[in-house]
Amino acid sequence: MQKARTTTAAGEARLVVIMADWCGHCQRMAPALLAAQEALAAAGDPPAALQCYNMGNETTYTGAEQEALWRLFGAYNERRAYPTIMKFNAASAAFEPFVGSRTADGFLAAARAA
Repeated sequence: MQKARTTTAAGEARLVVIMADWCGHCQRMAPALLAAQEALAAAGDPPAALQCYNMGNETTYTGAEQEALWRLFGAYNERRAYPTIMKFNAASAAFEPFVGSRTADGFLAAARAA
């Protein structure tokens, strides 16, 4: 997972995953995320529909960048844990915790929903 731009991400994202490479839950979820990203790309969906941020260490994101990402996706006041998955709610125009299936199909459906 690459370091993503924080300037335009919130306006494009539908599903955001904040993870850490050292987290066991994140490691088990990674193949499903990758499969969903590949399916989105194959179907021509916008690449920003499903965004993953690896905050495993401060060499990827500085502490200030991490704070900015938590705030950007509305997760700043939520309990911070890995993985944190936020889904865009078009009705409220805000991110909210994702409660769907943590499978490729679940991620794909959430990333395609507007």
